Amino acid sequence: MIECEIPIATRDGPMMTFIAHPERAGPFPVVLIYMDARGIRDELRDFARRLGTVGYYCVLPDLFHRWGDRFAVPPSPLYMPSAPEMSRALGLAKMLSRDMILADTDAVLTAVASDGTAAKSAKGCIGYCMGGRFVAWALGARPEHFKAGSSMYGTGLCTASAESPHRLANRIEGELYLAFGAKDPLMTAAEIAAFGDALQAATVKHEIEIHADATHGFAFPERTEVYLKAAAERTWERTFALFRRRLEQGTKIGDAVSGP
Repeated sequence: MIECEIPIATRDGPMMTFIAHPERAGPFPVVLIYMDARGIRDELRDFARRLGTVGYYCVLPDLFHRWGDRFAVPPSPLYMPSAPEMSRALGLAKMLSRDMILADTDAVLTAVASDGTAAKSAKGCIGYCMGGRFVAWALGARPEHFKAGSSMYGTGLCTASAESPHRLANRIEGELYLAFGAKDPLMTAAEIAAFGDALQAATVKHEIEIHADATHGFAFPERTEVYLKAAAERTWERTFALFRRRLEQGTKIGDAVSGP
């Protein structure tokens, strides 16, 4: 597998971006990972590598780039008032607007367009926590590019905000998979249902899966207090199946793809 980290030019300065893809048999369908509020760390790079090993050109941008020095919050419970890294991360996360995320997304699309290893065909994305919201933004605001999205315990999906993703539901042309934990304190059953209703009304093909024993962050192996392996692996199974359905038509992947 090939992996590297490069700066991608954005309107707010260079954005360091981790890229992983197979060595041969490309070009490969592009998949963008939207990070959670804890920042870029090996845990997310390993997710990019996992996608790369099964035949995708995976792009993991640092969405906190506009605020200077890079940092990542070490594994810990979500709410730790005594942890300054977590407080800072949540503060930065609140400042990330839809306009910022779409500008960074456009910068990634421009960068990969000039790489012959990246397929020009349909693209996918996967996101965690705040990144799950960004997935819905990408499919709704850039439907000509993104045809598949996997949202892991996305937050703020159906709110009173003018930027709430449910307001873009009627622009989505792709397919969504959304996974939540039944014990997640950050997404209520009512909000999940409301977002599902918006997708249903817009005739968006989607699947919502609620994992009974899971809470927020269940997909991250390093967060041992919340990691739930069975649920995490099920989301990978669903995500790979979604990407095979929506991204690989007409793209030569060769023997690089061996999915679960």
